[in-house]
Amino acid sequence: MAELTYTWRGKELESLWHKASLTALHAIAQRLVELCRVEVSDDYPPASDPWTPPHKRTGIGQRSIVTRIDPTTTSAALVVLSRAKYMLYLELGTHRILPRPWLRPTIIRHHRELELLGHTTFARVMRGGR
Repeated sequence: MAELTYTWRGKELESLWHKASLTALHAIAQRLVELCRVEVSDDYPPASDPWTPPHKRTGIGQRSIVTRIDPTTTSAALVVLSRAKYMLYLELGTHRILPRPWLRPTIIRHHRELELLGHTTFARVMRGGR
């Protein structure tokens, strides 16, 4: 006689799912920071033209691009630290200056790479990798 036993380990699966999600999110966020920092790495002078990424004068803006991950909600945010809030003005433009976007074009240009990184990282953790 054959016997089949099934043990539900939902809590373990939920914990592993959360870990895989956070690991993938962290990988995507870190890669996006790297890509954005490269996007704003051209040196000044000359000044950047409107509708092109801003050129780097001191590097404060470039170094101020960081991520914040909330492990309780599995969400991430790309953050520009307050010491360089002018980077947001450059991204969007103001009534006095035309935009010099660096974030949106980077996300659009690299979205497939970031998506693939998230999928492969998630799958690796779910299979027991780190």
